[in-house]
Amino acid sequence: MANPEHLKILKQGVEYWNKWREENRDVKPDLSGADLHGVHFCKEKFLNEDATVFHHLHGPDIPSEMIFVDLSEANLRGADLSWENLSKTDLREANLRDLQMSNARLDEANLNSADLRGARLNAAHLYKADLRGACLAWADLSGAELAGADVSLADLRDANLIDVCINNAI
Repeated sequence: MANPEHLKILKQGVEYWNKWREENRDVKPDLSGADLHGVHFCKEKFLNEDATVFHHLHGPDIPSEMIFVDLSEANLRGADLSWENLSKTDLREANLRDLQMSNARLDEANLNSADLRGARLNAAHLYKADLRGACLAWADLSGAELAGADVSLADLRDANLIDVCINNAI
């Protein structure tokens, strides 16, 4: 269950979220199982190392964009991010267990050492994603695009790898 205080901070907008993240670097945001549909952020800069765009609209018809967002070490367990654009998002060491990410775009995302056990990544785009040391045990990667991805030291035990594209994967 998501931390209500973290959701409240997130819903107050980009500037407020950035200020809170900057002042609370030791806090791991807990957005587990959160319904983020309907949360909308206009294109504004986040206070991370990179300029960051965080859009969240609703549903597969209007996918959100969370490009360059720093969600490292965040708890997103059980959340539904299907059809979302998370390209270049920092999800290092995040808890993504049982996450729904079908058809999501995770191109060049940093998933280094993330816990993706049981995640549904079917038909997800993980082009050049960093999955080094990620735990993908029991994950559904059927039909996923892993071209150019780095899966070195990743745990793929019992993962569904049917029809996975692994061209130039490391």
